[in-house]
Amino acid sequence: MRALLIVISLVTLGAGAFTLTLKRGAIAAPTDTASESEHAVDAPANAAPAPAEAREIAAAASDAPAIAAASPQPEPAPEARAPLGPAPAAPGPRPTHVEVRNLVDDALVARFRWSFTAGAQTVRDEGLFGVADLPLPIGVPGVLLVEADGMEPLRQEAVTATAAPQPALQLRLYLRPTRPAAGITMLVRDNVGQPVDHLRVDAFSLGESARSEQWQLGRPLWSRRASAADGRYQLPPLPAGDYGVQLRATDADGVLRPLQSWTRPFTLTGDNGFVEDVTLQPGCALRLELVDASGAPLDPAARG
Repeated sequence: MRALLIVISLVTLGAGAFTLTLKRGAIAAPTDTASESEHAVDAPANAAPAPAEAREIAAAASDAPAIAAASPQPEPAPEARAPLGPAPAAPGPRPTHVEVRNLVDDALVARFRWSFTAGAQTVRDEGLFGVADLPLPIGVPGVLLVEADGMEPLRQEAVTATAAPQPALQLRLYLRPTRPAAGITMLVRDNVGQPVDHLRVDAFSLGESARSEQWQLGRPLWSRRASAADGRYQLPPLPAGDYGVQLRATDADGVLRPLQSWTRPFTLTGDNGFVEDVTLQPGCALRLELVDASGAPLDPAARG
């Protein structure tokens, strides 16, 4: 009996050892699987990916444009700016306000004439009720001449219109009344407003019949050469009567200039006078050589 128990015990121990051996073999099996996994990692890159891996690769590919967009880009060209607008135009005329009054009683002069000369440019017009707005060029100095009947002319030098934002130029001018005189005073200028500084003056005595005729072709009462730097000429006193005056511009030697002559009849009463604003227009100075029948030079002053 004891021998039987010993045999059963040995058999049991042997069976247990065999079972333990089998279990150890089952545990070692994953080592081979891991080895196979390492070989799978070392497999060629072109091996077909598993479905899950394919989805991950596709998702990464969909993100590729975003990665490319983040790459450095060349700096954009500077933006062209539109011009601010056309260059400002040259300033044009700006009204200069002028007020003209009588020096004696400070009353506004009802009607007056004005002219503004700057270089070769002259503008002129009239003012009413003692005021006028003169369209003078901005920043250009010139000479302003103001005249009125029964008043001495006023000449204002270096008049210059102001530009914005400065206030517009305003002038208050006073004219002095002329004194009655039995004579004729003339302010003579050329067509650009410059004084005519040399003249030949012819005075004619007119009868009643001479007023409708070309009296300037007759023999003058007297002829004189006169000079005035400011163009102001005053004829000598004349007795009461009817007269005609002819003016012709000359140079310092008495040679006629290419300006038309000016003529006008006057009636003097002995206590009246005239102040005339005379403008000589451009013309042609005709020069003639006069000879008599024998060919000798003829002096027209001697024949009339």
